[in-house]
Amino acid sequence: MARLRPPLPIAYSVLALCAAGCDEPRRIDTEAGILEVDSAVPLACATPVGATPTALRLAGRFGSDAGVQTVLVDAYFPKGRVPGAPVYLTQRASVGVLLAQGTFGADGSSTTLTLSDPACRDSLTGRFAGPSDGFVGEASHNLSYTDVLRLVRGHVELCPAGEASALETAVPPRLLPGQRLVVTTNVPVDVTTLSTLATTPSRKVFPYGEGTAFSASITTAPWTAAALDLSGVKDVMGRPLGLGLVPIEALTADVVDGTFATPIPAGAGLGPVDVGGGVLYLGNDEGYLSVVSLGNAKPARTLRIRHRFACDPGDTPHAEAGLVSETGRLVSLDGACGDFVDRTVTLPEGGRWALTVNGLAISSSPCNYPSSHPTAIYAVDEAAFE
Repeated sequence: MARLRPPLPIAYSVLALCAAGCDEPRRIDTEAGILEVDSAVPLACATPVGATPTALRLAGRFGSDAGVQTVLVDAYFPKGRVPGAPVYLTQRASVGVLLAQGTFGADGSSTTLTLSDPACRDSLTGRFAGPSDGFVGEASHNLSYTDVLRLVRGHVELCPAGEASALETAVPPRLLPGQRLVVTTNVPVDVTTLSTLATTPSRKVFPYGEGTAFSASITTAPWTAAALDLSGVKDVMGRPLGLGLVPIEALTADVVDGTFATPIPAGAGLGPVDVGGGVLYLGNDEGYLSVVSLGNAKPARTLRIRHRFACDPGDTPHAEAGLVSETGRLVSLDGACGDFVDRTVTLPEGGRWALTVNGLAISSSPCNYPSSHPTAIYAVDEAAFE
């Protein structure tokens, strides 16, 4: 008879793991294969040791009153499993990919690693034990799909179950003038390689990276096309992410009718832009960037604009409106929800100016009720340099 563990610390009348027979090992089906698991005794599995870089899938399970919960994570040992070497864990979640980072100590165990999904409230915390043991710790799972939590918790042990997940990277096909690059992937990014980001023709690039994503702001030049080179970015295992050039589009024409009684010329607008009933509309209900070239400012360097965000008075639009010059100078327009209002803006320099509207994406989680928010459509009734 297999030796039983103490009762698992699981809430809400949890079904014990060995209810179906503690003597029989069970099989966990995973993307990477099948892992034999005895749910009643320690798994005593081993992970590779030594200085060889390793990336592998780990799998394990714990019990609940809804059945057996399976835990799948990917582990990365960029410098192998030796004292002082870094270790990374990644896990898919409702908010994308979670990442935890730690190091191995002199005894071969790691510091405590924690993965936590803030939307679903699922979590995993523990460490790699002993000189070569697998990952041991506690896991929790939220059984509810509403904003009322029903958490179950239990001891979990994760063992090797094949290779780590194949690389998956989401890269925008192109950028609009002033748009921030955002790249997400399922592997931990080596942020030191973000220094290789560069544009042709050359512009200043300000990169930022954390976990399994990185972003970059590029100096805005609305009327000059460029390309951003991502080919030098690697993951923590030293593998190129396989990214190439992302084109940055440019405006090629100006608005000639500031009353918007006629459609704007081709090339005068980029992104979600439309004209109807004498009103210019920028954006849509999702995250977006819209850019429209208003043309050259006169020597007086002032712009009169009649504008509003298409949402109820008192609401806060999830977007920002502004002006950008040929040299990248920015001026906020402070648009608000409600009726059209007139504003006269003093411009810091002459030359061409573009109207930009940057919408902020509103995330919703399948584990919570989707959040409601006012539309971010920006409307301009008239725009004129005076």
